[in-house]
Formats: sequence, C-alpha cells, structure tokens
Amino acid sequence: VKEYEERMNLKGESVMKEIEERHAVDEKVEGQDYAMKSYKKFSRDGELESSRLEIQSPYLKDTLRTVIKHYPGVSLRGDTIILLGPLRCIFHYRKELEGYRQKVGDRYAKLHIHLLLRFMGKELRSSIRGYEANVGTSISNPAIEYKDLWMVFLPGESLITGQDEMNQILSLVSTTLIKANCGTFWRITGRCFTHDGTRFGYTHKHINIQPYEGTKTIRDFPILPLRYYDTETVIQRLR
Repeated sequence: VKEYEERMNLKGESVMKEIEERHAVDEKVEGQDYAMKSYKKFSRDGELESSRLEIQSPYLKDTLRTVIKHYPGVSLRGDTIILLGPLRCIFHYRKELEGYRQKVGDRYAKLHIHLLLRFMGKELRSSIRGYEANVGTSISNPAIEYKDLWMVFLPGESLITGQDEMNQILSLVSTTLIKANCGTFWRITGRCFTHDGTRFGYTHKHINIQPYEGTKTIRDFPILPLRYYDTETVIQRLR
C-alpha cells in the first residue's frame, strides 16, 4: 500500500508527502506498481478532512466485483476502484471477503485480499474495537457509539420502524451523516412499500437519529436493523 498525506506547510501551501519517507512527491508518477494507494488530507489544525483509497490490484478488483457486486455510493467498475472516507463496504463484507480469500486458488489473490483486510483493520482499529466490545460480544443488549452507528446498518438488509400495529419493514438504502447548521445527525434511508390513498408502490423513507453521548442500545433507535429487534421467533412473526 502506498500511503500519502496532504498537509499545510508553514507557508500555508498544501504539500503531499509519502508517509514513510516524508518527502514531497509527484503522486501521478509515484506508486504505479502498488496494489492500493491511500490518500489523506488534513486541515491546518491537523484534523482529517478527507480520505480515499484507490484500488489498482486486478485481484482485488475481481474479488470486490465477485463478493460485493453492489454497494451504495461505490462504483466497482472501471480501471480503478475508489473508496471514499471510512472503508464501509470492506468492513460490512469482511467475513465474506475472508471466506472468499480462503477458498480462492490464486496465491496472489489470497495475499492481496489479506492486505486489504489488514489495511481496513488498521484504518478502523478504534471503531472495530468498540464494535466488538459493544455489539459483537453483547448479543443480548448490543449498543454502539454515535460516530460508529453506520457499522450496524448493512445496505440492502431489512429495517424496522414504528410501534406495535404501526410497524413497518424497509430495505436499507443508505446511512448518511448529514451536516447542518444546527450540527450533525445520521439519516437512515429505506425503501418501503406504501400507498397514497389510491395507489400502492415503493418510495424512500428518511428517519434521522440525533447525536447522543457514549453508547446507545440499538433497540432504542427509532429505526433499526430487523436482526436486532428481538428473538428469531418474534422476527419471523413480524415478517
């Protein structure tokens, strides 16, 4: 993995440097033979503003197209696959990717998939540690930190919202962190079957989750993945 960081120098100029060697580089020339190239841009205060991972490895491109196929906001076609921000799709499909790695016959494909999963683990180390502690090992009462809320929402899975006889099941379209003048909030968008009084059809429904401190029990959200709702018997009855 070739890693770059873009930071402001003392003159206020934006300079891109290779992380290991710490010298200015021409990123268009450097790193042509790497499986992946990682870019991070930092503000003048040292805060991470944006990040992206460019996947050049043909083994990884074939793997992602085979295993993931489709993920909201990500194009898996083209000569280079670009993942912006946190590596959500890699985290959400980590088990499937590991399973594919174990059964694929090509040695280089195995190595490149391992490299991608290890890089994702490094980038999301803190979030994964919290997820494993509060969700992975807390089956009866899973909870999640606000900043990591996206980790429990897998695109395409069934969601449930509403109360009692007004329960509604949706299919998750996206989980987006919205920045507004009053602050930030998570917007969960689901596809649901509904009517307007005359016609039936599909539409998108948006439900917001406001900021909270520490961790919050997933079952307390106004909308949550169906798998967290209750026991399998109750879930089957709801379906």
